Amino acid sequence: MVGGGVESVVLNLLKFNDSETYTIDFIVDSDSTNVPLELIRSLGGHVKYIPPYQNVIKYQKALNRLFKKENYQIVHANISVLNVFPMFVAYMCHVPVRIAHNHHLISPSDGIKKNMVDCKINPNAVRTKKISFL
Repeated sequence: MVGGGVESVVLNLLKFNDSETYTIDFIVDSDSTNVPLELIRSLGGHVKYIPPYQNVIKYQKALNRLFKKENYQIVHANISVLNVFPMFVAYMCHVPVRIAHNHHLISPSDGIKKNMVDCKINPNAVRTKKISFL
């Protein structure tokens, strides 16, 4: 978690969540340093740690085990063009609702190589899409 706008919105939604009906788990990289554990837990949420996404194979295996164990009905990913990895695992685990949220735009300061890779992984990277969270 990076403590940005999306995390703030999700934490605000968690405040009004009926924890008897819905369980909200935050899946974060094990090397994350900005995770508001006490706040999440006090609001009825859970934090699940997985290996960092930089090790793609371990990351996907951990997601696969977690998605199968927890039998999630919704997976919401907000990690830029890298959403392709958790969305693929959610698809393979038959998660019925998969939300890939991304505000990534092509940026001249990122350099040509990074922008070309981003466009190859996510052809919609040049457009911002609005997606309803709930």
